Amino acid sequence: MVLEVLAWLSLVVIGARLCVIDIAEHRLPNRLVLLLAILSIALLSGAAALGSDPGRVVRALVSGFLCMAVLLALALFAPSGLGMGDVKLGFVTGLFLGWLGWGWVYWGTFLGFAVGASWAFFIMVRRRGTWSTAIPFGPCMLLGVLVCAVAAAV
Repeated sequence: MVLEVLAWLSLVVIGARLCVIDIAEHRLPNRLVLLLAILSIALLSGAAALGSDPGRVVRALVSGFLCMAVLLALALFAPSGLGMGDVKLGFVTGLFLGWLGWGWVYWGTFLGFAVGASWAFFIMVRRRGTWSTAIPFGPCMLLGVLVCAVAAAV
């Protein structure tokens, strides 16, 4: 339980820093994404081992790679839409969503895209941007994960 809480806490703390950077600079630094990924894998693996549930961490890892692969395909298909930082962060978001369960992988990913689309729509309605205006997608993905975590805890 303690290791799982520490994993979620690392997501919140490092994720908040990533959000600030992505909003200000439209980039997600590799060193922070890698740090978050390593911490998350280690803490969730420990939590699964202590909880006698190794299948949970396997599902989380598969989900992380699956989300990263889907985002990579989207980034390669439309290079101006997603950056490689978003693709790498997709592994971490998929990891946490997979930890919650397969259904949450769908909902968390969907919410991330819905938040991104809403943000873009809001910017265009306020005449602060156009169809080609870059939207930082990292905060959208992280918000989708956190909403799912809260919903799963209720």
